[in-house]
Amino acid sequence: MAPTLRRYTPADETQLQALFDEPSIAHQYDHFTGPGWVERVFADPYIPREGMHVAFEGDALVGFAYCVLLPAGPPWDLMRGWVHPAARRRGVGRSLF
Repeated sequence: MAPTLRRYTPADETQLQALFDEPSIAHQYDHFTGPGWVERVFADPYIPREGMHVAFEGDALVGFAYCVLLPAGPPWDLMRGWVHPAARRRGVGRSLF
C-alpha cells in the first residue's frame, strides 16, 4: 500500500508523539520526547510548521519528515525524518523525502 502524505496538523500530535516514544527513535530525538514536544519543535525559529510532513498507512501515522532552515549564507535547508520499523522497506521514507 502506498503511503498517504500530507502536512502535519495539530490532530496528528498524539500519533506523532507515539512515534517519538518508540525506543528505536528516542535516542535520536530525545530533545523532543515527553509532553509538549510539539511546541518545543515549532518554537525553534528554524523549523517552520509548514515544513513538517507526515506519512500514513491507512489510519496509522508511520513516518514524518521536516525541514530545518539554516540561517547562514544562501537559504539552505536540511531534512530530518524517521519511519517506524514496521513500515520500512515500503517506500515511506522515499515518499517523504
